Amino acid sequence: MAKTDTSKDPYIEGLEQLAAQQDDLNQQQQSDKIGDIREVKGKTENHQRYIRLINEKSIVLCYGVAGSGKTSISCGVAANLIKSGKYERIIITRPIVESGEKLGFLPGSVGEKQEPYLIPLWEEFKNYISMDLFRKWHHNSPKILEAIPIAYLRGRNFHNSIIIVDEAANCTIEQLKLVITRLGNNSKLIINGDVKQSDLQHWQKGGFATIINKLRDSRHVGIVKFGLEDVVRSGVLRDILELLDD
Repeated sequence: MAKTDTSKDPYIEGLEQLAAQQDDLNQQQQSDKIGDIREVKGKTENHQRYIRLINEKSIVLCYGVAGSGKTSISCGVAANLIKSGKYERIIITRPIVESGEKLGFLPGSVGEKQEPYLIPLWEEFKNYISMDLFRKWHHNSPKILEAIPIAYLRGRNFHNSIIIVDEAANCTIEQLKLVITRLGNNSKLIINGDVKQSDLQHWQKGGFATIINKLRDSRHVGIVKFGLEDVVRSGVLRDILELLDD
């Protein structure tokens, strides 16, 4: 009985080796692009629920007291979702509203004008990714981490993206509607704010509380409220906020 020739065709074997080398190269390039990202670990039940909702829902609204981790958790989860490969970029936006005192017009380009308002968000991202990776994400083209003023969102559609709206209590209902309608295919929207802290003028009406109430029963939307028990910035802050709220 003649033996069956089980040897591979050299041409096929060469193609398989090339494919394997390309896979290794792609994995290395992905590793270089993503780098090491710290995992988000919620410290309270509400933190854990917030993390779960961001992963499960298309739109997540988080409201609550200062220092409770709203911004930090959203930035950390967004960074980890980029690492997973399910999304391609993070879009940051927030209202440009000063707190109390007016500093006048800021010099520079649009990006330079909004930079002071974005520093708190950049600091939170740097808690989860290295400075080198932050520079790559924020400065290289195409950007993985991009900040866009709300005023410049009209006409834009964001696919395969995670959109984070911070300080939403300073947004009007029209601004929040504008942001929500930018949501494209395979994208998530995270809106954070403290409904009790608004720097809008007395004649302006904030829209965050309205959005929370109107979207509460939507199956596409997750809503979580943070209280004093979720304050992680410091024990002193938690005690002070409790006294001020009495």
